[in-house]
Amino acid sequence: MQGSSVKHVPQRCGLAHFLQDEDVLQIVVKTAEEQRHDKNYGQKVQAFYNEYHEKKKKKDKLKT
Repeated sequence: MQGSSVKHVPQRCGLAHFLQDEDVLQIVVKTAEEQRHDKNYGQKVQAFYNEYHEKKKKKDKLKT
């Protein structure tokens, strides 16, 4: 990312970063293989699974 809201160019930022006018943002998507090599991949997958099933339980509970 580059523009007036960054300290150095290029800079990596997360979803919480607020963009300003004239900022340039590059989105890089990782392949499934690259994601598997990331730190804490198993924990991320488990957290997603748990969150998904909690939402599903709540949704099913509302239907009844």
